[in-house]
Amino acid sequence: MKSDAAASSAGKFSPTKCFQATYGTYGYRRSHAVLVRSGEQGSDELVRELMLEPGLVARQPRPWRPTTPEPTGPTTFPTS
Repeated sequence: MKSDAAASSAGKFSPTKCFQATYGTYGYRRSHAVLVRSGEQGSDELVRELMLEPGLVARQPRPWRPTTPEPTGPTTFPTS
């Protein structure tokens, strides 16, 4: 269910484009900041409501893991 503010601004204020342009990594706060910098007017709550309607949810970063295992054997090379 849209609020009155969301219904009146939904046509010109589109966080969906911003969400798609950032490959789904921006949440409503960063999307709002991008839209405000580009000259759009609207509150962060409006962006949040407009993102919830189609189910847009920002991706969560994966935890960092080392890519190579720690050496367990001898660290020197054998000499011939």
